[in-house]
Amino acid sequence: MPNYFKLIRKDNKEPEHLMIVDERLAREVGKCEPDPECWFRNWYNTIGLLLAIGRTWDQILDVGFSDELVEVLFFLEEHYTPDAWAGI
Repeated sequence: MPNYFKLIRKDNKEPEHLMIVDERLAREVGKCEPDPECWFRNWYNTIGLLLAIGRTWDQILDVGFSDELVEVLFFLEEHYTPDAWAGI
């Protein structure tokens, strides 16, 4: 059964395309240009996976990621609300 997630902006309550989230992370957290081929700090394959399986921000923090990935996590928590579900 596949798992999915989306991120809802806290300021306007609208879902944001994950590529836009990645661009924001690169520019606002990394102070760099987004990479068109790789996720910023691999956040989608780590934090994104945990969000897709229903983990909370606090549960993800308990995983023990590097300081760089924790910085991404805090940015996401500050600006987005996750919404996860499983497909049947």
